[in-house]
Amino acid sequence: MSDKLGVFGNPIKHSLSPRIHSLFAEQTGRHVDYQRLLVSPYGFSSAVAGQFSQGLVGANVTVPFKQAAYRIVTQHLGSAAHSGAVNTLISAPHGGLIGANTDGDGLVAALKSKGVSLAGRRILLLGAGGASRGVMPALNAEKPDVIWVWNRTPSRAEQLASLFDSAQVLRHWSSARKPDLIINATSASLFGESLALPEHLLDADTVGYDMVYSRDATAFQSQFKASGGGVCFDGLRMLVEQAAVSFSLWFSCDKPETEAIYHQLRNELAELD
Repeated sequence: MSDKLGVFGNPIKHSLSPRIHSLFAEQTGRHVDYQRLLVSPYGFSSAVAGQFSQGLVGANVTVPFKQAAYRIVTQHLGSAAHSGAVNTLISAPHGGLIGANTDGDGLVAALKSKGVSLAGRRILLLGAGGASRGVMPALNAEKPDVIWVWNRTPSRAEQLASLFDSAQVLRHWSSARKPDLIINATSASLFGESLALPEHLLDADTVGYDMVYSRDATAFQSQFKASGGGVCFDGLRMLVEQAAVSFSLWFSCDKPETEAIYHQLRNELAELD
């Protein structure tokens, strides 16, 4: 019998999460049935309740529902309590839901796998929504020099930055020093949209990371390079790394190995039409 898992989101049809968790299941000798669960913008809470009442044992949450997920759980694990966002739901033994956030662990692991150090670095984080909230505790724990938070709505950036000692709000591009690392935590690349990246902030030593992944370069990766930045990674490695942490939470097991699975998925993406 298979354990029922899923991922809630909108859009969701291109999610690689079912493939990733099927590979983790093969690796660990488990049987899982992992489904994409499309949710209407105002139907998240009822969708989650309905799916868990039908036997779901765990789920991931992606855009735009991570902050909504934080509000509906009965217990927060680890950094989720501080971040205000949840990307992993776990069925509690005695009812209710436990919420965790594995995005930060996934992002830090992905960056380190690429040789990107964070201690003492200047980081520019684009966005102040659920994705940014999920990764801020882990980024802050790496002791960077500063994390500048930029958002189209400055008040949201102020709210997020106030929670972390290394964070500052970036209100005007002209006031920023050159960052070592720029992380795109907005959903712009999902829709092929560009963000305003002033060229004076980038040079060949500036590293970029887009939390969105794609077969080809994402909109952010293309813009980053065109604006004079250096190497820029997409979010596939982060997706695999955070998924491994989620899997370990659902099944109380060691984190699955990720290296071979990441490369397998990268090859599979390259072969898509």
